[in-house]
Amino acid sequence: IRLGTQVRTVERAEEGYWVTYGSEQREHWDAVAVCSGLHNVPRVPHFDGEEEYRGTVIHSASYKTADIFSGKRVLVIGSGETGFDMAYAAATRGADSVTMSTRHGFVSVPADFGEGKPPLDCIIMNWATHHWESA
Repeated sequence: IRLGTQVRTVERAEEGYWVTYGSEQREHWDAVAVCSGLHNVPRVPHFDGEEEYRGTVIHSASYKTADIFSGKRVLVIGSGETGFDMAYAAATRGADSVTMSTRHGFVSVPADFGEGKPPLDCIIMNWATHHWESA
């Protein structure tokens, strides 16, 4: 794993990939994962009356530790993966309350269904399955 490295090229090889990085260093890898983030430039929404608001407003891009939520009433705007990550961090790290605000609603699925319940991957794989019957 090479973190914080500027990759110059990734070329498919017969087996794996050739990666050129840094000052023209080249290495062969079995697999390459590009993890640059879906939204790597923060989009901070603005709202009426924000100048008068006395609370703390942060974007998830500025988030470092969950202790900032301790003892606070937290409003998470957005219900994407990051929104759920922030809501979970706040709820499990001492926030007095956590509320999520979303434009169109969302489907929430628990990570743990409890002892003896089917694992999440089984539920997802069978979610849209329609069992056809012969006529």
